[in-house]
Amino acid sequence: MVESLLDLPGPDFLFVWWMGLGVTFLVAFIARSTWRLDGPAWEPPDAFSAAYVARGEAGLAEALVASLVHRGLLRMEADTLSPTGSRAQGLHPMEAHFWKSLQSSAFSRRAVMNAAGDVSRELDAQFLRDGQAVPFPQQLGMWAVATLPMWAVGGLGLAKVGIGLDRDRPVGLLVTGLAVAALALGMLLLTWPSLRRSAAAGVQQLKHDNLGLEVAGNDGSAAHLTPLDVALGVGLFGLAPFPLPGLEGFSTLMHPPSAASGSSCGGSSCSSGCGGGCGGGCGGCGS
Repeated sequence: MVESLLDLPGPDFLFVWWMGLGVTFLVAFIARSTWRLDGPAWEPPDAFSAAYVARGEAGLAEALVASLVHRGLLRMEADTLSPTGSRAQGLHPMEAHFWKSLQSSAFSRRAVMNAAGDVSRELDAQFLRDGQAVPFPQQLGMWAVATLPMWAVGGLGLAKVGIGLDRDRPVGLLVTGLAVAALALGMLLLTWPSLRRSAAAGVQQLKHDNLGLEVAGNDGSAAHLTPLDVALGVGLFGLAPFPLPGLEGFSTLMHPPSAASGSSCGGSSCSSGCGGGCGGGCGGCGS
């Protein structure tokens, strides 16, 4: 069968090959979305673990900044983040880690995400100890099995490229397809879920149990919440339901205007926490 496919004329082979690549990518993508390992029942131990699972590094960064603004350690002036000069007392260990990392650099968007990345690595280790993270070798094995048909299609394409070069035929479209396949394989690996299904279930239950936080944000009473309640609300539901005094410009800092306004855009507005990468629209590790 392989020989008969390789003997197809160039246009016919390209049609069959691209169709095969699309189907195998779809199969791998479905496996990535549904092939999740279960773990022991789990409840997030703190607001920052919940934020990280729910919304990735971007959600974790927002939760950490919101809690420190609420504590009076940080303030927003227009779209600039700066320290207030107040003394840090009674911080949660994750807040303390973030605050220490943030103080060693400028209070820019990049500094916020780098400091949140430091915290996320600590959380990754914690999830692994709690049995909620899938070890990377196991993730790699699942990825390899799910993408095996793509590797077969890629091998067929490489063989056809060799034949085309021997016969002095154009192979540009096929080489482009192989490059697309390589990028797709890399994207699937980088965004393969690193947490077990039980972690996502624990966060969903926490959302259900704390719907009152979203209500508090919408009715204007969020200013009376504790810093950790604010962190939990922002981590689970985002900044939009929590118009806290002093956070008005934070969304602009984290999501600067796009190039459509005439300025150049430097960098992405999300980070790759938990192996999720930005392919899911800055979704969380449990998505």
